[in-house]
Amino acid sequence: QMQPAQSIFDSPWLNSTGAFAVVLRSMGRQTLWRRAVDLFLEMPAKQVSPDVLALNAVLSACEEGAAWQWALWLLNSLTMLVPDLACF
Repeated sequence: QMQPAQSIFDSPWLNSTGAFAVVLRSMGRQTLWRRAVDLFLEMPAKQVSPDVLALNAVLSACEEGAAWQWALWLLNSLTMLVPDLACF
């Protein structure tokens, strides 16, 4: 079932943090938190720098999937991003 996420990653329109955030939020609504985390971590490979908007989206996906350990890992690992109030 990794095919849909892979085809999304290869899509030419997935070229901005806003586009990534939309996909990440959609994955969260479908409780595909693991795919959302993987896609978020692949952003730099697509030459897109993660921002707070994308971070909020992937944290929401983790919340939907009750994956709080991953949410904490992301918050602790991403020292270059400063979470805003929406992250908490």
